[in-house]
Amino acid sequence: MLQKGIILFILCLTFQVMASEWPMLKQAEVEVKNHNYKTAIDLTLPLLDALKLSTVEEISQGHKILGIARCELGDIGNAKEHFETLVVFSPKESIQDFQLSQVCQKLFNKVMGRAEVRRKGVMPKNSDQLHSSENKSATIEIQTVPKPTINLRLQEQSQESDIQKWKLWIPFGVGQFEKNEKKKGTFFLTTQSVLFSTAITTFILFKIDQNADGTFDHARRAETYRITLWSSLGAGVVSTIWGIWDAKK
Repeated sequence: MLQKGIILFILCLTFQVMASEWPMLKQAEVEVKNHNYKTAIDLTLPLLDALKLSTVEEISQGHKILGIARCELGDIGNAKEHFETLVVFSPKESIQDFQLSQVCQKLFNKVMGRAEVRRKGVMPKNSDQLHSSENKSATIEIQTVPKPTINLRLQEQSQESDIQKWKLWIPFGVGQFEKNEKKKGTFFLTTQSVLFSTAITTFILFKIDQNADGTFDHARRAETYRITLWSSLGAGVVSTIWGIWDAKK
């Protein structure tokens, strides 16, 4: 009886770990759009502090929500840090879905602009230099901007360097999220989570039904568990290999 209780506890813990925090993030997003910034922070901050956001998409969304909410509440310093972290995880992130104040929109644009300059390897020494470079005349810009072919090559190299190669080997859509392919990442995350959860669940149920001498009181049900276990496990492995191949191509 104790053994069955432990197994059921492990089963519950497994589902809790694999559960996505995306619904709570979507609720926080709704709160931001309704200008309930304090509520949005209360929903999102505990998820980040407890490391419950496990995918690139979830982490990016969390920092986006916190950045906007804190900026609109006047906490510019922390808002800037969230925007800077957001750019690290998702360099091409957009906030067009939100209605920001002029101050917060300028802050976000400034962070994105500085990140873009860093990726091109032409980071100015200070903010004054960045603003002055934006106000140069068209004639000076023609003299200082690299040729289009060189600039394109630098941009391609910066995009490749932004991708952390080791993440392409991780299942559950991590490689796709790293390459900003959110739809593919969500597909692999959902598919592999369901398949491996099914395999773990059927294995635990199979062991619960098994007697101490290795026999089963319900042989047909045990055979169903066995078939489901190997089918879901095999499909999960295939999905994992497919996901890694897709991320690395």
